[in-house]
Amino acid sequence: MSLKKEWFLELLSIPSPSGFEEVFASRLLERYAPYGDQVLQDAHGNVAVVLNPDAPYTVMLEGHMDEIGYMITHVDDNGFLYFQPIGGPDRATTEGQRVRVFSESENRWVKGVVGGKPIHLKDRDERDRARKYEEMWIDVGARNREEAEALFRVGAPVVLDWDAEELLNGRIVGRGIDDRVGVFLAFETLRVLRESGLRDIRVVAVAAVQEEIGLRGARTIAYEVYPDVAVALDVDFATDAPSHEKDQKRVGKVVLGKGPVLLRGPNITPAVFERLEEVAKKENIPYQIVGAPGATGTDAWVMQVARGAIPTGLVGIPNRYMHTPAEMVDLEDLENIVKLLAGFVRSFEAPERRFPRGLVEVKD
Repeated sequence: MSLKKEWFLELLSIPSPSGFEEVFASRLLERYAPYGDQVLQDAHGNVAVVLNPDAPYTVMLEGHMDEIGYMITHVDDNGFLYFQPIGGPDRATTEGQRVRVFSESENRWVKGVVGGKPIHLKDRDERDRARKYEEMWIDVGARNREEAEALFRVGAPVVLDWDAEELLNGRIVGRGIDDRVGVFLAFETLRVLRESGLRDIRVVAVAAVQEEIGLRGARTIAYEVYPDVAVALDVDFATDAPSHEKDQKRVGKVVLGKGPVLLRGPNITPAVFERLEEVAKKENIPYQIVGAPGATGTDAWVMQVARGAIPTGLVGIPNRYMHTPAEMVDLEDLENIVKLLAGFVRSFEAPERRFPRGLVEVKD
C-alpha cells in the first residue's frame, strides 16, 4: 500500500477555514470520486464519497476539512485590516506572520502580513505577553480604505501563509493539518478498499465542515448517513517534544511515529475500541492508547448521539504543535492508520460480527 502523498500535500495547500471549505471539498471530490460509486453533498457543505451504496451494512469514516483561521472585521482609513479568530489559533504565533486574505472581487487570495509594534517600541508589559487581536492588524500594502475595500469585504477569511513540506524521516509539517489529515486518511482508506475489491460493506468517506467552531458538520452528516458504525479521525496531541512532561501525566504519552492512537472513554463505544485494537494486533500495527474521560473535543462527540445511538470509535493521529502554522505528522503513522481502518472495515464482512442497530431486545 502506498499513500497518495502528493495529493495530501496538494490538499494542505488549499485554504479551508470554517465556513469557507468549498474549494477544498471540490478538489477532494475531484481526486476521490473515481474510487466511489456515489458522491453526496448537503446544504451545510459536508461531502462524502460512497463505495457499494447498495450494500446492507454501513461504515462511516469521517474527518473534518475545516481549519482554524481568521476573519476581517474592520477596515480603517489607512487601509489596515483588523481581524478576529475563526476557531482557536494561538495568538502567540500570529503576530509577524505572513497571511493570505481572500478577495471576492478578484476571486483570489492576496498576500499580507500581520503587523504589530517593533519590540524596540513595546513597553515592558507588552514584551511579556501575546498581543490581543485588536492590537494587531493585517497590512496588504493598501494606501487607504478605498484601495483596501476594493479588494476585501468585512467577513473575508484569512489563513496563515504556510504550505506543507516534507522534513527528515517522512515528517510532514504545515498549516491546517488539523484535520485535513483525517479527511485524507478516510478517503485514502476508501481508495484502498475499492482497489482491494470490497463488496459487501457500504463505506461512506466523509469530509465534514465547521468542526473548529463547534462540531457542526459532523452532527448533520451523521444524522443523514446514520451508519451502523462510525469512526472519527482527528489529530491527537503528540507529547514527545520538550516541555511536555506534565502533559504526559494529564493527557497521556503519545509519540510521533509510534502508530495510531486508539482512544478509550465514554465518547467511544467499547465494542468499537475493542475491534480496532483487535485489528491492530492481528495486522501487527503499532498503536498507542489514550484515556478520554469526558468530551473528546472531536466530531466523535456528536456522531455518537446523532439521530439514534451510533457505535462510534475515535482514531487519533499523532500531531506535534497543534493549532500553530507548523503542525507535524509522520507518514508512517498515516500508512498504519489506513491499514488499520481498512482491516476494521473488512472485519464486518462476516455478518455475525456486525454490530446491531438501534434498540435490541435483551432476553434473560
